[in-house]
Formats: sequence, C-alpha cells, structure tokens
Amino acid sequence: MESRNLLGDDPVNAATDDLDRKRFGDHVVQVINRVRVQSESSVIALVGAWGSGKSALSEIL
Repeated sequence: MESRNLLGDDPVNAATDDLDRKRFGDHVVQVINRVRVQSESSVIALVGAWGSGKSALSEIL
C-alpha cells in the first residue's frame, strides 16, 4: 500500500481495498437485510468523522 493512498480522499474500489472494507460492507448488507425483514419502516445511519471511510464503504458495496 502506498502512503499517498492513506492520505488521499479518492474513492476506493474492490481492486484497491487495502483496508478490507469489503468484509465490513458485506456485514452491513447482512444487517440491513435483517432489519428489512423485521420492519416495514426503518432508519439506518452510518456515522463517522470526516475521512473515516463512509463514502469509501459505499463505493465497495
């Protein structure tokens, strides 16, 4: 992994997922699917500081 990748704000994709966000994303999808089955009306939020990878996660999903 190049250090510039850690400092940049460029979106990631599955081919450059050095921090293994895909595994976390897969877990998020499982949770969303369970919530969807349990309720017709739900709210889910992904909360984190700027630069913590929220948008990067959406690129992986």
